[in-house]
Amino acid sequence: MLTVYWLATLIGWPFVLFFLFSGGDFDADFDVETGLDLDPDIDIDVADAGPLDAILSFLSFRALAFFAAFFGLAGLLLTWVDAGTVLTIVLAAGIGFFAFWLNGMLLRYLSRSSSDSSIRDRHIEGSPATVTIPIRPGHRGRVTVDVRGQRLVFTAAPYVEHEDAVFDVGDSVVIVEIDKGTAKIANLDVG
Repeated sequence: MLTVYWLATLIGWPFVLFFLFSGGDFDADFDVETGLDLDPDIDIDVADAGPLDAILSFLSFRALAFFAAFFGLAGLLLTWVDAGTVLTIVLAAGIGFFAFWLNGMLLRYLSRSSSDSSIRDRHIEGSPATVTIPIRPGHRGRVTVDVRGQRLVFTAAPYVEHEDAVFDVGDSVVIVEIDKGTAKIANLDVG
């Protein structure tokens, strides 16, 4: 198990430090065979989703990195103090899951807190944007928009879902509304 703890520590901590000190994140929206887009902003009706879909909806690369980092570090420390194999595994997993949960709770709190932002949704809605990751029916992409001298990046989906709602990289669109952090977009008809 010592190898597992070292591996989890060496893989997890560089990402945790990156997330903590750079404020960065990966554009990692995981698409699974189940068809769910595992974006942290997604709302899933658990009654309609299967058990695997519900579990996978809470996973993100950031959360997995926090779990690995704290699981590995706790496992190494508990092994070092000779806590016993079973107790070490149980406590390390518990500490890893606590870090996983705490990370999610902090991110939810920060995403709901709008007091630190001078740009509100009403300033963004109606603004022209540019597609940076393609958007297809049923699949989200990304757009960038310049508002009040700041370049913002949003996960984006079509305002109206239909088979013609296809937006390629470089397309000019308009942000119709911001819905739970996702920009709902439409074609920008310049006439």
